[in-house]
Amino acid sequence: MASRHGFVAWFVAAGVAALGAVAAAPAGADSPSSPYVVARVGSTSTYTATPASGPTLTGSLKSVVQTAATGLTQGGGGTIRFGAGTFDLGGTWWEFYDLYGVTFEGAGMGVTVITNNASNATDTEPFDMTASDRITIRDLTVRAGGPLRSTSDAIDFDGGDFVVIERVEVSGSRARGIIFDGKGGGSITHADDNVVRDCYVHDVPGDGVELLASSRNLVEGCRIVDVGGYGVRVGKSSTQATQPNKPSDENTVRGNTIDQAGRDGIFVNSSNRNRILANRVTNSADDVSSRDGIRISANDSRPCNNNVVRTNVATDTQATKTQAWGLNITSSQCVGTVVGSDNDFTGNKAGTIKNSGTATIFEQGNAHPAVAAGPDQSTSVSAGLALDATVTDDGPAPLTTAWERLSGPAAVTFDDPAAIDTTAHFTLAGTYTLRLTATDGAGLAGADDVVVTVFPSGTTTLSVPITVGLDDAEERDGGTVSRSSSDLELVTDAVVQVVGLRFPALQVPRGATVTSASVQFTSQAVTTAATSLAVRVQLTGNAAPISGNAFNLSNRLAGSTAPVAWSPAPWSVVGAQGSEQRTPDLGAGLTQVVARGDWTSGNAVVVLVTGTGRRTAWAYDGNAAAAPVLHLTYTLP
Repeated sequence: MASRHGFVAWFVAAGVAALGAVAAAPAGADSPSSPYVVARVGSTSTYTATPASGPTLTGSLKSVVQTAATGLTQGGGGTIRFGAGTFDLGGTWWEFYDLYGVTFEGAGMGVTVITNNASNATDTEPFDMTASDRITIRDLTVRAGGPLRSTSDAIDFDGGDFVVIERVEVSGSRARGIIFDGKGGGSITHADDNVVRDCYVHDVPGDGVELLASSRNLVEGCRIVDVGGYGVRVGKSSTQATQPNKPSDENTVRGNTIDQAGRDGIFVNSSNRNRILANRVTNSADDVSSRDGIRISANDSRPCNNNVVRTNVATDTQATKTQAWGLNITSSQCVGTVVGSDNDFTGNKAGTIKNSGTATIFEQGNAHPAVAAGPDQSTSVSAGLALDATVTDDGPAPLTTAWERLSGPAAVTFDDPAAIDTTAHFTLAGTYTLRLTATDGAGLAGADDVVVTVFPSGTTTLSVPITVGLDDAEERDGGTVSRSSSDLELVTDAVVQVVGLRFPALQVPRGATVTSASVQFTSQAVTTAATSLAVRVQLTGNAAPISGNAFNLSNRLAGSTAPVAWSPAPWSVVGAQGSEQRTPDLGAGLTQVVARGDWTSGNAVVVLVTGTGRRTAWAYDGNAAAAPVLHLTYTLP
């Protein structure tokens, strides 16, 4: 079957080519037999594929699914559906040729698992797709086992247009996670206009997602962690390919989170007019030294022209840094790269940007100073408040800074109002807004505010962060407890879960009144779906450590305080740490805990979060500096 082409509109603004939306794949007409429902027969290696109408297919998992997919293609398309459970191909794999309009649908990431394990000296991809168009793979996990083989991937499209891969986890592969390959000959002429979104690729030895000689694709909203190769690779074919040196042009890589890529987080090689937008890339080059967060390169005398890099964060948060540059444009054959003023490339091993390109366009010119006044805080009248801010600027010197009170019931005194970090003093209780302004030598200014709640004298304030990875955990539906995740999904991660946070050594005397308390999270990803949460405190005088035992968190719910409702607004900025990421007041529940006869100052409390929807926050194991923090104030009788 010949591949189908779509068209993606391009426009020119301010002299820069920009990619429009990737064309959506129209749904194929379902054949009368759709959907096929695949099920295992008892504990045997026999499977059935039962259609909506017609005879049931019986045989190996490989044979029934391949036969169903071929039949659906001949009938105009349709769905093959997998329920919960593990579907094991054993030492085999699916080989699909010339499919059209077929959807492979599971019950959710981690709920439906497609797996195999093969050591053949050939490619053994579970999804080995050749010249197949308008295919959808969604809501499942793919786990390919076997020894390393550099071209044996988990999901491989050798040709294929208008494919959608969404909400798919790849947790194992002999090589790469997901690849679209358009370099072949014959009927395999292109792999264009495809979408990979909201996927999770981790612990594979090769690249997370690769676009090879593949154009006008979208990779969006994916989480790519601990891969041995590139996080996302966009590149040309080799000089020996059937279509030699064919570039990957006009792709969009947007809104992805990439951590611990073995090579570069995002790599564009000898390809043109690609858009790298709003990604967060951290801690790359942990397997191959001197690689970068984002690298744009060229080889074999092939150009990499007019690529656009905007609104990205590429930084290294490790104590021993491995990510060399935030952005590295390595070749003079990369002409007209556009680098936006809204990227953040600070904190890397070698520096922010290394530019060996030709006619690179730096949009910022002289950028305004970037100011972060720090998270909102609380204190008491009798205590000074340490202000810990951050200011970055590209010049020119001199850079001046100044603190001021914008609002509040009384004057505020600063130890040094011209210092970035200083101490503020208050004489009256109330709510204050303080502003830090930074001005460069050209007169460009930036500012940020911090809200300070000041309690009457005699009020004690505490901030207790999570300091051990075992103290923030997730319990999945079914009772499995994970204590080593890099993030905390509040509360849906393929399935609804219970999130538990343990705060030890809480120095609150017995009988104190907790006048305010909240848990401050930091956003790890953009999450905007409607979310309704309930926050409780375990009602015990000394909460036991969170263990890996089944149902360790949900078993605590019955003995907890009344739930406090929380419907957080959308988290639209990665790294945000403000009121939208803060729970409502938990003071009443904590007052109940510290009033108990078995409470002693220095004991531990556990906060539990349940509900529906999703907000994704950093966990200690993912970013210790952004781990949850319990803020509280108390008074004594």
